[in-house]
Formats: sequence, structure tokens, C-alpha cells
Amino acid sequence: MNAARYLIAKYIPDLARYEPRNIGVILWSESGVRARFWASDAYGNVDGREVPGFVASTPAYQQWVNTWFRLITSKQIEYIGKSGVEDIKSPAFLEALLTASNGNYILQPGGELFEEITVANIAGATDFLYQNLVREETEKGPDAITLDEACKEIIREVELNKDPHWQENKIIPCTVGSIQRDYMFSYYYGNGKPEWLAQKVPLPVYPKDLDKTVESFAWKFEKVVGAGLIRKDHSVALIYQRPEQKLSRAVQDAMGELATVARVVDVRNKQDALQEFRNLTSLSKAAKL
Repeated sequence: MNAARYLIAKYIPDLARYEPRNIGVILWSESGVRARFWASDAYGNVDGREVPGFVASTPAYQQWVNTWFRLITSKQIEYIGKSGVEDIKSPAFLEALLTASNGNYILQPGGELFEEITVANIAGATDFLYQNLVREETEKGPDAITLDEACKEIIREVELNKDPHWQENKIIPCTVGSIQRDYMFSYYYGNGKPEWLAQKVPLPVYPKDLDKTVESFAWKFEKVVGAGLIRKDHSVALIYQRPEQKLSRAVQDAMGELATVARVVDVRNKQDALQEFRNLTSLSKAAKL
């Protein structure tokens, strides 16, 4: 049985700045396809009074919602820009649907759901995705911060740049078999030898890119831990996990792989991340004892 998958509909107010805002979700399963969009009922009828203020044109918004509803209620869908047709029963239906994007209105892969989606629960599952990925995020505003920016903010707050044991983009020589390799880590804490190593690990949208990225960083952690240069519990993979990624099976599988070689810290949870970085001073004190 194929896992249920979903897309996230986004609106881009300014194409130059490219700060997408979530406006809807489309859930595909073998039991059917459902969608929910901001200011729309279950049939694609838009209430203009409820359209978010960041949308420039209500008629254009209505047109796009109508288009997406028309496509998901079709038995088949054609690719736009290339030849091919996909049946609504096929998981590839979403691949074809992704081509129905243009300009300010786009669709992007969201992920897979862990639970089995049936006729009885598909409406509830769609509502769950909508409340968590669209309504909540839109009310909070655009998710403009990045992994790099989040880490820099925490480092400034903890004032690690004033600590002589702190280094960034540190190269760690490591012997792998009969070959010495140099591995660069985003952050290093130590006095002559690493007491703590951290690597920023981005989480690409597309599964193939995600797998490649995680495998590369997991390999690096595995080698330095295996060589005895650092303890696993002092090796940290820093991620910035968006709400929709917490629902993605591909992302959670990737996090599981990283967790076999390092601790995974989500800097989106600022309190946990701050505590992680503040604990570094205790490592320095312990090393002196």
C-alpha cells in the first residue's frame, strides 16, 4: 500500500524577495484526494472577506483555488510543460499536479503521513495538516529565518565568540584506514583537541537531495567518532526543522540516520539550542579537572 502524501500550496507576495506563505494543503491517498485552502470551503468557493491580507488579488486567488480543486477532482491529470498523464489512483498524480504552478502561486512537496489514510479519516487528516501548516504558520507570519541565521543568533546570545576555545569552520584531521582525511565542521569547542563538534545540516525539500546531504554529514560524524577523536554524545547535528518536515516520513528517516552517529539538535527550538551551547563552558571546566 502506498503511503499518503501531501503538497503545500504557497503564495509568494514578492517574487524578488521570495518569501512564500502557506495557503493550503492537498492530501493524496489511495482512498482519495482532499484539499483545504485559506478562505475556501470544501468545494473551492472562496470567501473574499477571509482572503489573507498579503494576497494582492482576490480574483486571482479564487482562480488558482478553483484550478487546483478542478484538477484534484479529475480522474486523470496531464503534466504541464511536458507530455504524460497520471491517474488519480497513482502516487505520481502529485508529480503531475506539481506542474500546475506559476508565478506567485506554487505547489511544493510536503511529505508522507505515517498513519493509514482511509475514507473515514481523510477529512480529519487534511484538517490536521491545514491547521498545523497553513493556519498556524500564516498567523505567525513568514518563516524567514534560516538554519545559519538561527545558529548565529544563538552564538551571539551565548557570546561564544568571546570564548578562546570556540572556533568556526574547523578542520579536523582524521585517519581513515591508511589515508588521512580532513573534515571541516561548522563549530568546534576544545583546547588543543575537540571536546565538542557540531555540523549544520540543511534539510532539502526533495528526498534525493535530502538523502545525499544527510548521508554525507553522517559519514563525516561516523569517521571522527570511529577514530576516537570525539565522543558520539559530544557530536551534534544542528538542524532547522519546519513544521511540515516534522510530518514528513523522509525527514524523520533522515533524522533517524543522523541520530546513529550524533545527537540531533533542532535550533528552531531555541531554548533547547541555547542550553546545548551554554553547556560548552562546563566541558571546558571538566577538561581541566
